[in-house]
Amino acid sequence: MAGRGMRQFSEGGFPLLVQVQLNDGTWATFDTQLPKDAATLPWRLVLTLVILLAATLLLSYVAVRWVTRLLLTAMSHDLKTPITRMRLRAEMLEDDGLRVKFESDLGEMEAMVTETLLFMRGLSGREPKQPIDVAGLLESIQGDNEAMGRTVTIDGRASQPVMGNPGLLKRCVSNLVDNAVLYGQQADIQVEEDAVQLTIRVRDQGPGIPEPELEAVFEPFVRLEGSRNRETGGTGLGLSIARNIARAHGGDVRLVNRASGGLEAVLSLPWKPSTRKVAA
Repeated sequence: MAGRGMRQFSEGGFPLLVQVQLNDGTWATFDTQLPKDAATLPWRLVLTLVILLAATLLLSYVAVRWVTRLLLTAMSHDLKTPITRMRLRAEMLEDDGLRVKFESDLGEMEAMVTETLLFMRGLSGREPKQPIDVAGLLESIQGDNEAMGRTVTIDGRASQPVMGNPGLLKRCVSNLVDNAVLYGQQADIQVEEDAVQLTIRVRDQGPGIPEPELEAVFEPFVRLEGSRNRETGGTGLGLSIARNIARAHGGDVRLVNRASGGLEAVLSLPWKPSTRKVAA
């Protein structure tokens, strides 16, 4: 290449050389030398574009989720009024069979609206936190379920209060207990603790969940096949609400299949209040 007329470049630059062979066999050479600083320009440009793209995607995600939660909360709240009017009108129907069907459909609609509002409320995590008597909270849930003829057992106690919102945490555990009772006949609650966190395990005696579905069921409105019945399948928001309430308190909820059979919902909560923000 140098024998074809390539000139020497000064040190410290970025050489750029192009050679083209012509039809008559001779070579045309085009060469230049970029300044040393220009050699890093493409990488700087790529890095800048990557940062801008990441920032744009992040801001877009936050904005879209925020607008969606605004919209969903407003729509769910406004739907309560017409549902109430429809329920009053359904009670005036003379046909008993038709009235029962209307009331069943309205009950399902009302449950979905209520669960959606609770889902949005659990996402915010802005309610003031206070010490919660874990034993009292679990016993209250146990009493509510026993009044409905359900079997709920409790094993273990927390040695200290956990910080959080009592209403939201009761909803979180209640949803896990409801899930256990509906699919596994009964709920067995195991309370454990260490120096860092409180762990509440809600176990059932049901068939469990296929491993690939263990995370999918936490998505809003997702229900497993065969669980479409309103009496057993619910609205598909129960686990979503439970996880988002837990995360708003700095904890989490996960599902595991027990080796001995059945499903275990594991709720973990830190002892100290959390400042963690949960996106909608």
